[in-house]
Amino acid sequence: MNTLPHELERTIVINAPRETVFGFFTDSAQWATWWGAGSTIDPHVGGRVYIRYPGNVEVSGAVVALTAPSHFTFTYGFESGTPFGPGESQVHIHLEPEGKGTRLTLSRPATVRNVSSPVRRKPRCPVSASSMVDTNVLASLTNRCNRADQSCLGPGSYATVG
Repeated sequence: MNTLPHELERTIVINAPRETVFGFFTDSAQWATWWGAGSTIDPHVGGRVYIRYPGNVEVSGAVVALTAPSHFTFTYGFESGTPFGPGESQVHIHLEPEGKGTRLTLSRPATVRNVSSPVRRKPRCPVSASSMVDTNVLASLTNRCNRADQSCLGPGSYATVG
């Protein structure tokens, strides 16, 4: 096991029921609207996870745990192998009811099976580039869930990212 220079944890509150939010992890079309065009998921333990970020950055892994509507875990790694390869890290998604909405917590531990090259961060930059991508992905999910549930209250009034 190796360690990255940071771990990631982001929490957002989405103004949609857990079942609506959880649907973005079990329906490949909704998964692609969240992660990016061309992204797919086979939503069962052992199923393939594929994410295509902008700029043709490709990530893959497999579903490790799936408990509707509260928990989803999958392995994660870059097809290029840098900074870590497919399946070498895990992403944990936890969904809890909060008022009329859902608190989504995404976490990725700093420990990975193999780090193929050092991760470099800009000096004085408190958030890594991959953390920014994950924050943008979470904000995108918030907007899409709110539209899917037709309960969008407007920018800034239905989501917090922290």
